[in-house]
Parts: sequence; structure tokens; C-alpha cells
Amino acid sequence: MRSLVKATANQEFTVTDVSKKKLTIYCHNSSAATQIKYLEPVLIEELRRLATFSQIEKIVLKVGR
Repeated sequence: MRSLVKATANQEFTVTDVSKKKLTIYCHNSSAATQIKYLEPVLIEELRRLATFSQIEKIVLKVGR
């Protein structure tokens, strides 16, 4: 997933959960969250190609430090 997000933001988030067709991502700042939200449709499409993420339909973002 990090390869799909700009280098400036790819160290600013962590995948925290994959369940119930949702991917939960913890973002360290709002800039990273905004970028991921903007890329959500592309990220879902790309991630669904991988077995672990094949059922993902939604990305849930949590922001904070």
C-alpha cells in the first residue's frame, strides 16, 4: 500500500485492522489522511488484487498522534 501513496506521506500511517470488509488505517496527521481519502477508490481497487485485502469495500481513517 505504501507504494501507492506519495513518499512524503507513506511513513505517516499504519494499517491497524482488516475485518468486515473494512480496512482501518491510523494516520499520524491530517495531511496523510487527506491523501489517503483522495486515493481511496484507487487504493481499494489495487488492494483487492491481493488475497489479504480481496474483500475490502471501504477504508476507515483515524487521525491523531
